[in-house]
Amino acid sequence: MRRNGQYKQQYGKKTGRSRPAACIAMLLTIVMLLTGGCGYSTSRKQEQENRICSVVCIGDSLTYGTGANDPISQSYPAVLGDILGPGYTVAGYGQDGAIVTSGRKRSYDRTDCYKESVVSHADILVVLLGLNDSKEYYWDGPVKFRAQYENLLDSYLLRDRHTRIMLCTCPEGLYIDGQTEGPARFHIEPANARIINKVIREVALDRKLPLVDLAGLAAKHPEWFAEDGIHPDAAGYAAMAGMIGVAITQTGND
Repeated sequence: MRRNGQYKQQYGKKTGRSRPAACIAMLLTIVMLLTGGCGYSTSRKQEQENRICSVVCIGDSLTYGTGANDPISQSYPAVLGDILGPGYTVAGYGQDGAIVTSGRKRSYDRTDCYKESVVSHADILVVLLGLNDSKEYYWDGPVKFRAQYENLLDSYLLRDRHTRIMLCTCPEGLYIDGQTEGPARFHIEPANARIINKVIREVALDRKLPLVDLAGLAAKHPEWFAEDGIHPDAAGYAAMAGMIGVAITQTGND
């Protein structure tokens, strides 16, 4: 379903794969053989043999797939569903412009994406959210951001305490067209984005949650962000999906 920058779609039953996705899928097959598949210990393998692992991805335009020619097939949740294979279902709940900060028009917890995803009872919740909070008119500092970020995470655990949460740092925004300072496109503040990612890393460490450093990945590949400095192209989303997919299979049996 796709409407007004809001995107919810379930993946995982595709028959064809793009070449990048196929290569990533081969890598993940090897990882899954080593780690026990969808994330259950060897002692539970028989019990969980036919179980489908549900992955829910929440976020903003980076989850929606803005920047890709076709978000329905090229957003990172779409590619993730493709490469993880039949043992998984992947649902993407990306709301363009969404923020962590509550009580605002763009607050994620006011969106239909939130209302649907929070009752999804996901096995794994992938969180890529926070970049839009870097904008000066939303930014209230790291202490308040952390409190509201953790409140959002807790709202999912309140619904299902068995959900395993995986956090992602956000690509921090690149200057384009000769710009060297000030806000990047869409009023993103790179300096605030770096603080936000520091907070996300601290939350992951303190809560012992797996962390996927998409910010580090993005920093090595500015060519993915050539269009507007904020949103990757299809190649960038495929790489993001691959990194998240490897993290899912590596941490699944912890």
